[in-house]
Amino acid sequence: MLWIVVVSSAALIGSRGASARYAPIGWAATSQTLHPTYTPWLTATPQPSIASFSPGAGATEVQRHTPLTITFSSDVDRRAIEQGLAIDPPISSTVKWQGRTLVFTPIRIWEPDVAYRVTVLYRDQTLSPSWVFYTQRLIEQVSPSPASLQGGRISPARI
Repeated sequence: MLWIVVVSSAALIGSRGASARYAPIGWAATSQTLHPTYTPWLTATPQPSIASFSPGAGATEVQRHTPLTITFSSDVDRRAIEQGLAIDPPISSTVKWQGRTLVFTPIRIWEPDVAYRVTVLYRDQTLSPSWVFYTQRLIEQVSPSPASLQGGRISPARI
């Protein structure tokens, strides 16, 4: 019995996602028959990135009822993203997904006049970028504007 193994470049072809797969690495010849040989092969996982987000980095005067949205460049493990989402200072929220977009909505509105830092960890790596946005000041939300003063009376302010 004669065994011949030829290494093939097919073993170097990865697939999407991290998983153990059996990849062909060559051909074995026994007698008059050729058949592929297989070996377990761990393929690399492409690291997703943050494609877009809102409110933007450095945004000021963000309305206190505005949801935070983060869109990813590729499919992600949603549970890992939710566990790795860090907002400082912390705030209770609901999280929903719309395709590749995470929608983070505070249960109560964002605190006034606060700088919120957003960081996303995914499988022990920080996804870039981390950013900060600033909410409106409370005084600007409840104080009347000159246009709302009519004949000495104050019109209701927007909240």
